[in-house]
Amino acid sequence: MKTQFDINKLLEKGVIDSELELEQAFLADKKLRLLSKKDASFITKRKKLRALIENYEKQNWSVVSNITDNTIRE
Repeated sequence: MKTQFDINKLLEKGVIDSELELEQAFLADKKLRLLSKKDASFITKRKKLRALIENYEKQNWSVVSNITDNTIRE
């Protein structure tokens, strides 16, 4: 089982595919927020990551009728 999450791979892929990746993206966003306070180069990565998170949430969580029990369990 893969235990490490690579932010760069997710940004290159350009899409979040699962709830697990979403949770990992949330954690990475928190880390990037802290890192960007010390180094401004992380700001662009964080903006790209936030855009991926927003797109995933719009597609999968915006319409209540599309949320199934399986989605919640995942």
